[in-house]
Amino acid sequence: MLISIPIIDRHVLWRHGACDVSRTGNTVHPIPPGHAIAGPLSLVGFAGLLYRRLTSDRVRRTTTRMDYLTYLLLTVLIVLGCWMTFAHNLITNDPYNYRPSIGVWWRSIFYLHPDVSAASGAPIVYQVHAIIAGLFWAAFPFSRLVHAWSIPLQYVGHPYILYCRRYSTAAR
Repeated sequence: MLISIPIIDRHVLWRHGACDVSRTGNTVHPIPPGHAIAGPLSLVGFAGLLYRRLTSDRVRRTTTRMDYLTYLLLTVLIVLGCWMTFAHNLITNDPYNYRPSIGVWWRSIFYLHPDVSAASGAPIVYQVHAIIAGLFWAAFPFSRLVHAWSIPLQYVGHPYILYCRRYSTAAR
């Protein structure tokens, strides 16, 4: 029987059922297909965002301390996520299956009965990843990233705005 539970953030590209993970956990792929794609794509996209932020004078001048904090947290999250997906699961002979520990803890948060003991047996890199993710989501409402939730529907049928000069160029 396959599990079909969507996971939030970059994990939304991968459903547990896509990897044929049984409820007993007998069949586990070391690197889920969605992670192998989403991790590097997140890293490349974030590197592009940082490059623009650091090379454009106009954008760099408008960068706040909160932007730097969210970039730091995102960098740590993405790097740890890629490390857990690739290095941690490829270097060891026995890849860590986070579903019986971190997965149970994550679902318990949504049930509003956090089961901390479920995550306490996980490797430290998974625990640090979860802590950094919590810090990121705590900072999210106070950063520019909150604009990701605003959809400017009022502009869908709005006509283009024309900006005209007050004086013609000949009068100058």
